[in-house]
Amino acid sequence: AERIYDIMSDLNLFPKDIISAPKYMIINQTNTFVNSFKLSSYLIGKGYSCLVYPDDHKLKKQLKYANDIKVGSVIFLTEPFDLDMSLEVKDMESGSQKNIFLKDL
Repeated sequence: AERIYDIMSDLNLFPKDIISAPKYMIINQTNTFVNSFKLSSYLIGKGYSCLVYPDDHKLKKQLKYANDIKVGSVIFLTEPFDLDMSLEVKDMESGSQKNIFLKDL
């Protein structure tokens, strides 16, 4: 199956419209990834596609990646999330950024 995928990918045989970008990308700005994975699981359970950025690279690199794969919004997971379930969300199309509570997402 991997060889078939590789060949189809090399020959550009996959339709462009079947690959959709995730709605959310989570950027973890805490010391642990536990809440990132919990949040990801919660969003997937609500029917949203999302991914967790896997490394602690510079923010500019993380945002460039989100822009390159055309993510709808980036969620910055910070320490206050543990206290009040608040998130900082950046709309990648408009560039606007706001603080919201998880229940309002």
